[in-house]
Amino acid sequence: MHLKSLSIAQVVRFLGVSTLAVAMICMTLPAPEALAAPSETLLAQAYPPPPAYPPADAPPPGYGPPPSMPPPGMNDGAQGAMDGRADAPTQISGTLWFFAGFFLTWIGIILGYVLNPSPDGARLVGKSPAYVSAYTQAYQDAGRAFQGIHAVYGCITSGVIWIVFIILYYVLVVAAVTTAAAA
Repeated sequence: MHLKSLSIAQVVRFLGVSTLAVAMICMTLPAPEALAAPSETLLAQAYPPPPAYPPADAPPPGYGPPPSMPPPGMNDGAQGAMDGRADAPTQISGTLWFFAGFFLTWIGIILGYVLNPSPDGARLVGKSPAYVSAYTQAYQDAGRAFQGIHAVYGCITSGVIWIVFIILYYVLVVAAVTTAAAA
């Protein structure tokens, strides 16, 4: 008989003490009320209440400080190009282009680098023509790079999975052939 397979009752019987006697001894022990109160206070000290979110002095959403102004000497075109490069990765779905590269392989990569993403027109309302032109050009350049690299990631992942499946297939075929030849 293994020690791990013994139940508590079997251990008690093995030691020569009846289960009823053990239960009576356990019932006569005093409950540790003295430990209950300190543990609650220790718990309260260890975990302070979470801070209120948002802070009480924070403005409502959408009413924060004004957007940052461009540095002195930066024209509208340079600001538009900077904003376009910053907005492209946040507005284009990398997951979509990952799966385009995963399922379409090299065709997905070509499409990622050839198709021009179009920026959101609402961000360009009220801007100068130089800003709109620079923003659109920078957005499309950064967007094509973002789409293409995510398609490359998908294509590489697909290729690695196929290589693993091919290796497993040939390992299993060799194992089956050697087993059949041995029998």
